[in-house]
Amino acid sequence: VRPLGSALPQRSAEGKVLGCRHCRRGSLARRRVGAMLTPQELEALLGLLKESNKPFESIAQSFYKSFPKSEQFKVGCVICMLLQDQLLTQTQRLVGFYILYDVYRNEALPTTPFVPIVLETVEQTRDAV
Repeated sequence: VRPLGSALPQRSAEGKVLGCRHCRRGSLARRRVGAMLTPQELEALLGLLKESNKPFESIAQSFYKSFPKSEQFKVGCVICMLLQDQLLTQTQRLVGFYILYDVYRNEALPTTPFVPIVLETVEQTRDAV
């Protein structure tokens, strides 16, 4: 078992990415956001999620400048936690969805770890779009 802060997605026996295991672990993992991100990293992430007046591409570029590739999966897990706990406004959720999409835009869909969480969150959303 890898520690909670591990930045590797969980895979099935066939090698398919199952999704962000931190997101699926329930409220215990959600309470441990502080163990995954430093206060400065969390502040930077929340600042990006509030950037509603910028194009998504611009927000994604700011994300890449703020978080190196080695940290992006971990930050994606935190975005999933915020989405699942319904702690984001509708606009922040859209930004979060875009970041999760953009990080893995060049990957085949089965290797994208956040698809199950994004779909589940969208299905449970009650907001009118």
